[in-house]
Order: sequence, then C-alpha cells, then structure tokens
Amino acid sequence: MKKSNPAEMLKNRFNLIAEKEANKKKELMSQSTLVDYNEEDIPLLNMINEISDNKEIQELLKKSSIRFLNTISNSALELGKLFEEVAGELKKQGSPDGIYIKWLESINMNRMTALRYRRRYQLFQGMKDINGQKTVSLLSSRVIDLIFKEKVEQTAIELLNDGANEKDIKALLENKVITLSTPDEPKLEIFEIAERVNFIFNEFNNKVNDLSEEEKIQVNNLLSKIEKIFTNKK
Repeated sequence: MKKSNPAEMLKNRFNLIAEKEANKKKELMSQSTLVDYNEEDIPLLNMINEISDNKEIQELLKKSSIRFLNTISNSALELGKLFEEVAGELKKQGSPDGIYIKWLESINMNRMTALRYRRRYQLFQGMKDINGQKTVSLLSSRVIDLIFKEKVEQTAIELLNDGANEKDIKALLENKVITLSTPDEPKLEIFEIAERVNFIFNEFNNKVNDLSEEEKIQVNNLLSKIEKIFTNKK
C-alpha cells in the first residue's frame, strides 16, 4: 500500500483553497458591475416635493426615479463590460479584417458610443468600494471623455477612491486648462483606427467596381487627403 506524503497532501489542500478563493473572487467581480441607489444617494429627489403636494404621488415618483437611475446606470456598466471584453479578446487574437467595428455596425452601435461605455467601465473597475462605483456611474460622459483625452485616468481613479465627487474631478481637469463647457470627442485609440482602416480597404476591394464616377472621384479625393497627411509626417 502506497504511503501518503504529508507535504503533497498539504500542497493539494492549499491548491484547493486557492482555487475556491479565485472562483469566489470571480463571482464577486461579476456581481460588482451592478450599483444599487437609494434615496440618500440622490439629493435632487427632494425636487419632487415641488411637483406635487400629494404624499402618495411624491413617493411614487421618488421610487420610479430611483428605479430609472438604477436601470440606466447598470445598463451602461453592463454594456461597457461587454464591449471591453469583446474588444480585448479580439485585440488579443489580432482582430482580423476589422471584426470589432463590423460587429458594432451589425448591432447598430456607434463606435464612439461603445468607446464611452468602455471607458466608464474601466473607471468603474478601478474603484475599491461602492461609493466610488456610484460616483463613476453618475459621471457625465463629457467629463469621462476629458479624463481619457488628458490621460489622467489613474489620477482620477485615485481621487475617486479617496472620496472625490464630479466637482473634484472637474477641478482636476480645469487645472489641465480644459474648457468643460465645450464638448469634445474622445481621442481615438490606434487599435480603433487600425480596425477602421482594415474594414474600409476590405470593403474597397469588394465594391470599388460598383462605384459611380462621382463616387470614384470622391474616394480619390479622400485618399489624396489621407496621403497628404502621411506625407507631411515624414
């Protein structure tokens, strides 16, 4: 009969515990994408008292407002998680033929809107507690765009984890000499530009012969502009 090895048994025991802890962490991470607001989280709910003097109507509107906020906030975070996972997996695989952008178009999703969802989720993932998560879920899209444009994501995450609110984040951005009143498109990532180039030229090869003369002239003019941009970079 083979004698048991105490060291091997202890090692297996530790491996089993580590595996259980890892699975528990994964489960918690999957659940952490949801936030749950209550009346104390939303001071503006007091404005509902000015809409109606009827207590029952006030209560109905407050509960509906909280439900609305929870629905849109959690939907935005779930979409951000989805787009982040798909983009990450395709990038890891080399994303041949602009698959990510083709997929977004197939589900009628604007690529910049998808990027905004992803960026909110990236900030959300950096939060250490529920208070930071709630703050991120309520940040305006414009503020999130500016955080990434100015490359202050890590600083913003640290401030939010220390209890900062949107006003504090705006102060951070203003110190970078940014005009918050002017909406700005988020900066394009190289990965996304490459995706679009792959997609456009694959479509070009398939459809160039079907273009009208006017469309061929338009395409040629656009290609000339692109060529000029790269020529000026030499």
